[in-house]
Amino acid sequence: MKKRKPILSEVAPGELWIEFPIKTIDPRIQRYFEQLESRLSNWSKEQGFRLHTVYTYFAMSVRFNHFQIGNKVMKEYISSILSVLEFDRTEMIPMNERIKQIPVSYGGECGPDLTVVADRCGLTTKEVIQIHSEPLYFVYFLGFLPGFPYLGGLDARIHTPRRSVPRNQVTAGSIAIGGEQTGVYPVESPGGWHVIGKTDVKMMGPSNEPFVRPGDWVQFVPTS
Repeated sequence: MKKRKPILSEVAPGELWIEFPIKTIDPRIQRYFEQLESRLSNWSKEQGFRLHTVYTYFAMSVRFNHFQIGNKVMKEYISSILSVLEFDRTEMIPMNERIKQIPVSYGGECGPDLTVVADRCGLTTKEVIQIHSEPLYFVYFLGFLPGFPYLGGLDARIHTPRRSVPRNQVTAGSIAIGGEQTGVYPVESPGGWHVIGKTDVKMMGPSNEPFVRPGDWVQFVPTS
């Protein structure tokens, strides 16, 4: 269907923008971007130049040295891929090797906002923990902070608006809810999401390798 085809546009010399017109959070869009990214990466290596891709829920930025390859050539090549790359409508099935388990201590000093979320949603803290830890969360992309995963799949029963007053400091490893999303703070940072738990997992390794990558799945495992 045409409405599932992304729109390609120029941002500046050395940058193109690919965006889906329908703003529906869907892991299959990420799968589409992964396939596009793979083809672009292979082609750039064959041609002897570097490119950098960044994608979000609905769009991808492709950056390159326009002195090495012009916008026109890059745009023509991407257009040729988009003309044949199909949007896969099959259901996403998590592969075991891409499921990352994150142990979580919920509530108390580790999750000072757990009771706030429970009260706002009309649930007990035990129910919030159960609801939060049941799903597999798809990693759409990393952003905001190095290694911060934007996760899809938070149950609507525990959607909670961001705090009216953000904290000046949120501890590294904090598990939090903000609106329709949940995530893990990889480093100490200011933040406006509701902190419901904490993990000892290092979201960024000593060599700056993230614990999770786009396309992975996250499973929160209660430890308390």
